[in-house]
Amino acid sequence: MKSPESPADEAQRLAALQALEVLDTEPEERFDRITRLARAVFDVPIALVSLVDRDRQWFKSCQGLDVTETDRSISFCGHAILRDQTFLVPDAAADERFADNPLVTGDPRIRFYAGQPIKGPEGARVGTLCVIDQRPREFSEQQLGQLRDLAAIVESELALVQIGKLRRELAERATAQAIAEDEREQFFRLSLDLLCIAGFDGFFKQLNPAWEEVLGYTLDELKTRPFVEFVHPDDRADTIAETRRLSTGNICFTYENRYKARDGSWKIISWTCYPDTETGLMYAVARDMTDVRAREDRLDGITRIPNRRVFDETATEE
Repeated sequence: MKSPESPADEAQRLAALQALEVLDTEPEERFDRITRLARAVFDVPIALVSLVDRDRQWFKSCQGLDVTETDRSISFCGHAILRDQTFLVPDAAADERFADNPLVTGDPRIRFYAGQPIKGPEGARVGTLCVIDQRPREFSEQQLGQLRDLAAIVESELALVQIGKLRRELAERATAQAIAEDEREQFFRLSLDLLCIAGFDGFFKQLNPAWEEVLGYTLDELKTRPFVEFVHPDDRADTIAETRRLSTGNICFTYENRYKARDGSWKIISWTCYPDTETGLMYAVARDMTDVRAREDRLDGITRIPNRRVFDETATEE
């Protein structure tokens, strides 16, 4: 058996994991719904959101196992976080790294493993979304893409946890508004993701500098025009409908539309949006998926249509 090595950035990685403040917390439906979906999509008995701590892997969401953690030295996820690519083990019993691993020779008798690294808001690989089967198998390119998409949703949820934490801090420190505003500005300024606060009135209220890098417009240009003006004409009606759904209190996951950049190109933007109906604001985390979709198109030979959406119809109950 080969125990996983430590990444070169282990100290920074562990610091990023601790900063998330999710270790040893209670299960959350926002993560459990993703692992339930992963089990169904890939027809596997086990799906996990696994966070790799110093000496253990701890499961933020666990479908198909009765344990909440295992030792890192025998974990498959410890190997998966060493690279950005999906870590695949088609048959653990035939793999010299895992053939005598107690998770293979004993319960849960792992034979197939696929783990996609998940990153915290600062880009460190803090864990994986993984699926496990008790029989050998392979993954198609389409299945690899599906696993990456689900892992991206986990990353968005981790970012939303950070935003939720920030909102609580702002409420608790209402008497120190200037300090709270500075912290929020720093969070927006340093994030590599596209972060924004937008109103149900159709205008951006706050954007982080990443928007300038992706679209080429200044933040003032983006905020002084209705955001639908930047949306591809074919996507505008659906974008307006999505905003209306958000205004009723529903959360939107991985909705995609096309935004026009200053150079005339179209960028595919993937959104996760959380509405606050009391303030009339939407808090969103977005990513430029243009290059990712182009690579996927080259692999499977199709042209992808934006506006793919996972929409949570139960969010108003939360």
